[in-house]
Parts: sequence; structure tokens; C-alpha cells
Amino acid sequence: MHFTVLTSIALAESAGEASKLPTSLPLTDLVSAIRRARFGDNAILDTLDSTIVKEQVQFERIVEGIVLDRMYPYWKNIEDTAYMEFVDCTEKCKEEYENYGVVMVRLLNGQWVPEYDFRFSDSYEVYGEKVYQRAFGPLRHRKRTRKAKRMRAENIPFRKQYSDYREYAEKYCCFVKEDGSDAYGFYINSNAEFDWFQIGGRWPNRFLVKADCRDVFSGDLSYFLKNEPAEAAPDGYCWVTGARKRDIAWDVMKELFIQREHETFLKCEKWYQSGELPADRHDLSITEKGITSCGTLIYNKGQSLEDHLRCKALSEEYQYPLCTYAVLRDDRWSDLYEMECGGEDNRNENNQTWDQVVEKYIASLPEDAMLISLDCHI
Repeated sequence: MHFTVLTSIALAESAGEASKLPTSLPLTDLVSAIRRARFGDNAILDTLDSTIVKEQVQFERIVEGIVLDRMYPYWKNIEDTAYMEFVDCTEKCKEEYENYGVVMVRLLNGQWVPEYDFRFSDSYEVYGEKVYQRAFGPLRHRKRTRKAKRMRAENIPFRKQYSDYREYAEKYCCFVKEDGSDAYGFYINSNAEFDWFQIGGRWPNRFLVKADCRDVFSGDLSYFLKNEPAEAAPDGYCWVTGARKRDIAWDVMKELFIQREHETFLKCEKWYQSGELPADRHDLSITEKGITSCGTLIYNKGQSLEDHLRCKALSEEYQYPLCTYAVLRDDRWSDLYEMECGGEDNRNENNQTWDQVVEKYIASLPEDAMLISLDCHI
């Protein structure tokens, strides 16, 4: 699944401010050009001021490096054992080596291979301790052909295939030996939260800044958004994936989100009362609770607009209108489900508790902190 992660990094005041954007180069054009260039399309980027482009690319590389270091301890595929725990499977290997085996097949050339080896399983299978040709004839059923009868299947104990449990652990189980001991098993990152990520990704437009802002991260677009039109921003503003806290137009964002939710609320209320949904909205369903979109409750019957906005973290008590699944601080990772805030409708009372966690986190940051939104996959 994909989910958003919010983090912040500290940057020098001078970073990203080598030169101001000229009025002839709106930030929206620069952001769009850099996003396109990440797909190998440099047509627009090559027409822009080379000095401005170089400075922006260098700034974003600095940000990427800091974010990568921040995310590294939570990477599932990490190979640095300093961040990993060893899972000891020695006793399991000893037991399997002494008491179990695997079905092996003697091929026509006399070679023994496991029954799942492609040299055998591509055309044959073992059924009832005998070898059959798979998908034979027009009926595509198994058949004891002449070649199949010349092959022999046998359950051969591991102790006959390997000299000891150590060889079995290494060659059959593909386990490794723990550093400094005779134990066999594997290393795992118990703190793993993702297997890959993008800065931006499926959610590149997270922060609204003024069109002359320089300290921004344009965002790495998901491949699925490659050919999608850019999301429109209010006049004089631009959507970005990262920006300093002081440069983000929080009030404008909140006003925009409230307007969107207001429109959605009125539409859903009308649909629910009439019992009819738009023909082109196949994601919507009317239930006893209200209206769902792909199984997520987006309209709760009987709920007022005020309560609806509060559930979306858009009421008066919220200053920072930003929803995210996880927050990565300097020293720890916290997320919606870790704090037991998740619910089936995705916006219940527990979610409001999580919204408050996110609100307090952003409020605690200094004004020059660089906020970055990530698209993580696990």
C-alpha cells in the first residue's frame, strides 16, 4: 500500500536563496519543468534560465540527501546489520535436517532435481508419488506418458542430501551465519516501515506557497501522474512537495480545502436524500451510515457541516490543514495505527486524535523548518 509521511529538516537560511525568481519565470513553470525532467523530458527545462535551474537542482539534491539519511533506519531492505536484528533459526534447521526431506525427481538423464525445479515442473508434475506429464493432449489433463514412467519421484531426507545441518541451513534455507556465533538464521529490520519511497509521488501537491518563493522542493511525480494535468493553484500561488513552514500559505490552503469540503458535503447530502448517485461515480455507494467512496465513509448521515469539517481537521481549532498517515521526527516514527487512531471510516473520533498529533507536531517546529511530504510503499 501507499501512504503519506510528513517530516521536517533543518537547512541553513542561505540554502536555496542564491537568487530570486525573476517575474518572467513563475515558480509554477520551474516546478513543472523539473518534474517533467525527472521523466527525461528536458524540453521545457532547457528553455529556462540555466543559473536558476542549476541552483534549484542543487538545493533539491541537498534536501534529498538529508531525507534519505532520515528515512534509512526505517527501510525494509536495509543491509547494514547495525540497524537489524538477527532471527535465530538454528534449532529449526537441526529439527528439519534430522526429520524431514523433500520430493526429488530423477530425470531421464539420471540427474536428481527438486519437484519444483523448472527443468521438471515446466512439463511434468508429481501426483500420488508418481510422475505425470502436465496438460497433455486436447483435454489438457495429466497423463502417465512413456517419458513420465521413466522418471522416478522419491522423498529424500535432508540428511542424505547435505553433510550436516549447517550445509542444509546455508544451501537449502539460504540462511546466513550470525556474526560472532555459530547460529544460523536471517537479519531483519524490526523498525521497517517502507520498502521504497518518493518525495511527492502520488501526492506531490501538499503545500501552497507564493509564486516567488525559492525554498521549495518541486516533488518527484509518480509514474501514474506522468501524463496527468497539473493541479491548478490559486492565482499567485504554486503547489509544491516541500517548503519552509513560514512560506506555506496555511490560511489560503485551509480556505481552499473548506470550500472543497463544503461543496462535497452539499453534493453528498443531496445524493443521500434523493437516494440517487451520479452515473459516472462508480466509486460511491449509499449505506446505512451514509455515503462511501471505495469503502471509505465520506458522508455521515445526520452530520452537520460543522462536524464534517471538524472530522476533516478543518475546524477553527486547526491552524495547519494537513492530513498524513505518519510523522517522522528526528528520533522516532509515529503513525495513525501505531497510536491506535485508525478506524473503518478513516475519519472517526480516533482520527481526530491523530489530527491533533499532526497539528501539535507542525506547531512545535521553528518557522524556518523545511517540511517535506513523502509517498511511501510497503
